[in-house]
Amino acid sequence: MLRFEQHEAVAEIVIDNPPLNILDEAVRTELMHLFEKVKEKKDVRVLIIKSEGSRAFSVGSNLREFPLEQGVAGGRAKVIFEQQLHDLLESLPQVTIAVLKGFVLGGGCELMMPCDLRIASEDAIFGFPEVKVGGFPCSGGTQRLLRLVGISKAKELLLLGHQITAGEAEKLGLVNKVVPVANLEQEVSLWVKQLLNLPWQSLKAIKRCVNAGAVDSVRGKEMEIEEYEKVFVTWDMREGINAFLEKRDPKFRHC
Repeated sequence: MLRFEQHEAVAEIVIDNPPLNILDEAVRTELMHLFEKVKEKKDVRVLIIKSEGSRAFSVGSNLREFPLEQGVAGGRAKVIFEQQLHDLLESLPQVTIAVLKGFVLGGGCELMMPCDLRIASEDAIFGFPEVKVGGFPCSGGTQRLLRLVGISKAKELLLLGHQITAGEAEKLGLVNKVVPVANLEQEVSLWVKQLLNLPWQSLKAIKRCVNAGAVDSVRGKEMEIEEYEKVFVTWDMREGINAFLEKRDPKFRHC
């Protein structure tokens, strides 16, 4: 259901659960295992999350698995696990890229939002239909959507459950970029190449500061001080400054 591949400093997780890449309990459990694995991989600097097939990145949960008979305890256990899964993804030191095509609905949207960068093909369709089956996006979805698109649009998407096009998602800030279907992999490769050429310590620091500041701006500024202290004494900062002054391209060592 999931494939994991690593090519030097780049890892890929491919969701392969046809026909619509549903995030059932088994898939989410395996995702948790892989995220924990990637977190410990010091040689991985970029993680790509994508799906097999063209119909869907993912349409979210398997409704047949909902533990309704367990009552409150079942609902609580489900949401806690899924929040932990998405929090782990968001906290990974690696730069994470979600590659999106086809339907990106419900839990599929919730899985993409903790990623640092989100790139979509023109045919992608986004939405949070949970309200139509009596639920709502509770795996961190309401909070992340609020931060990404603002309170008014977040409420509109969540309350009405409407689907939107990739172009609309880009305008809202739900995704970073939309490209033709044929160019999707090429554009992802370009992003990865650019990231691998940038200093690893700086990338990690940026991610930590932005994530902290998204929740608490005071804590975000405190983290800027903490992270800059670390980056300031790296080999790469000295190399970057020297290269700029000497009018040459820097040769970063990621240390």
